[in-house]
Amino acid sequence: MEFIKVLFISFLLVIWWIAAWGIVELIIQQFIQGSARKAVMTYSFMLLFVITVLYFNPGVLEHFV
Repeated sequence: MEFIKVLFISFLLVIWWIAAWGIVELIIQQFIQGSARKAVMTYSFMLLFVITVLYFNPGVLEHFV
């Protein structure tokens, strides 16, 4: 029974990830409008944002380690 529960939760997480990815991709495509420079700047900002959050709140990673 535990295995089924883990599979179901995993399935939900995959569906959530696909939906979140799609929404972010749609927003980014509207913003960059085919500009490679805007795309690089947008993705760089996203990476910088994640790095900054992890730098100031390293406890977030403890859940995954």
